[in-house]
Amino acid sequence: MKKMTFLTSILCMIAFAKAQNDTVIHFGNNKVYLQQENGETKVRVTNSSTDSAEALLFEGIYGDSSSKETTTSFGFSKLIKKKKTQYFYPHSNNLFFGFSSLADRNLNIADVNNAELKYSSFEWGWTVFSFELYPTKAKRSGFLFHSGLGFRMHQYNAENNTAFRLVNNYTTQVVAPDSIFYATSKLTNWYIHVPVMIEWQIPFQQTNFYIQTGLECGIKLTSKSKVMYYLDNKKTKEKIGSDLNVNPITLDAKVALGFGNYGVYARYGILREFRKGKGPDVYPVAFGFVLDL
Repeated sequence: MKKMTFLTSILCMIAFAKAQNDTVIHFGNNKVYLQQENGETKVRVTNSSTDSAEALLFEGIYGDSSSKETTTSFGFSKLIKKKKTQYFYPHSNNLFFGFSSLADRNLNIADVNNAELKYSSFEWGWTVFSFELYPTKAKRSGFLFHSGLGFRMHQYNAENNTAFRLVNNYTTQVVAPDSIFYATSKLTNWYIHVPVMIEWQIPFQQTNFYIQTGLECGIKLTSKSKVMYYLDNKKTKEKIGSDLNVNPITLDAKVALGFGNYGVYARYGILREFRKGKGPDVYPVAFGFVLDL
């Protein structure tokens, strides 16, 4: 309706401009320029709400038998007064993607006996549902708490032509049989993802800067070791096993920071990746990027 009203006003202005060669009409922070030349009427609408140069919102050229309109990406939204943006909000519903690996307590990442991984190992996930708690009625800065529920996936790509296997009920990396080269060898884990975080943020420009710290719990859904190789020029996929003594629960310490809807994070495991005495003594580590939705 507002667009129709605005267009109707322009048509009235065009009729008014036929009696005058050049006219400038002011309303609020906007200007309408009307110019008649060579049998054509030109209409330009600009916005000058800042000290910078006027921004073109609309331009139309009208003749006796033709018309041409151009609307910028600003559209007509600049003509409508908006409420002040609320910059204080939790960064809890998010998508994340990053590097994921296994390390010992000396932070030897991807280079531990029976846990040698490629640096192409990765993770991704989505915090679908969230719950927030505001300790104070902050409007622009302060602390808040939030938790959530989602899922995440880790894919550990084995190095040195090995695969994760159970040997005497112990998870270890076993070299491929003679004449076989694993094009793909991976251990894939899926989890229900439950973060519990405390966040602090302050306004920055037209958005905010935030820092998060807290714990993330993972409840294992599945764990599978798979390989893919070529035998006699034929592609062969093999599922080696499930479970593989992967701990049913993960608990990680996490820190994240960012601006607005974009951030980075790092996570370090408190609990070991495999059950004690049934796999290498390694812990999950990860860092990557996060997009708040």
